[in-house]
Amino acid sequence: MGQSVSRERLAVSNFPYTKFSLEYTLNSLERLGGGAMELYAAEPHFCVEDSSLAEARMLRRRLLAHRLHLVCFTPEQMKYPINIASCIPAGRGRSISMFEKSLLYAAELECPAVLIHAGYPLNDEPEAEAWKRSVESLSHLCILAERLGVKIVMESVDVRWKTLLRNASKTVEMIRLVGSPALGAVIDTMTAAYGGEETGAMMDTLQGHVLHCHISDGHAGRQALEHLIPGEGELPLPQMLDAMVSRGYRGSFSVELLAGFEDRPEEAMKKSLSWLLTWSAHCAQRR
Repeated sequence: MGQSVSRERLAVSNFPYTKFSLEYTLNSLERLGGGAMELYAAEPHFCVEDSSLAEARMLRRRLLAHRLHLVCFTPEQMKYPINIASCIPAGRGRSISMFEKSLLYAAELECPAVLIHAGYPLNDEPEAEAWKRSVESLSHLCILAERLGVKIVMESVDVRWKTLLRNASKTVEMIRLVGSPALGAVIDTMTAAYGGEETGAMMDTLQGHVLHCHISDGHAGRQALEHLIPGEGELPLPQMLDAMVSRGYRGSFSVELLAGFEDRPEEAMKKSLSWLLTWSAHCAQRR
């Protein structure tokens, strides 16, 4: 028998709002009901490297005023030159510094988790060397995370130049090597499908380390990482989420919509939230 999934565990996000101001975005998410939110920390809303602790405090007040609270702080780290496994010392140091600030800001925002990719190797360098650098960087960041009471969560993607964590097995290997209680995992429905992994099997492999979930639709197999509105692709999302719930997942389910919704973010987020509410109602009926 599975558990029910409350509205409080369904998280909106600002991912599709990057062509709108922060004020428009917060007003829009409040119109959709407020509640749990994942913050994509990037221009034009809250760029970590351009922001201060005072601005983080101001953001916390604004979120509260719009009836929003953060469940995950996700700084941009793909479009920007951020890589904690970089073979270039200056770039690796800059990346670590950005994540140190992210952890400090998350604590100030009373956000329980920061999403950090484990870094990636260059295509013409040995992956084992990048792996060692990632372990060192994450071990350093976890010391700060433990002190602040914030979790670091990592996502796997089967693309070499995106992350060293190509699947759930590599993710749990990294968690064991770092050996910090502050380090956990994210399951992303789109990247799981892209890598040919079942979410139930991922839960079994990760053994209680899953702390966050990204929800988006797409097409199965080795196609583009599309991140579509739930219900507008072909992924078996109800079964994917049910498999997580049945194995005891108790974290948030966060809507992650990337490119393609810049002109209609509220419509896209509203449809996504509606799909999640329908799914959660079905979960309650099956109890």
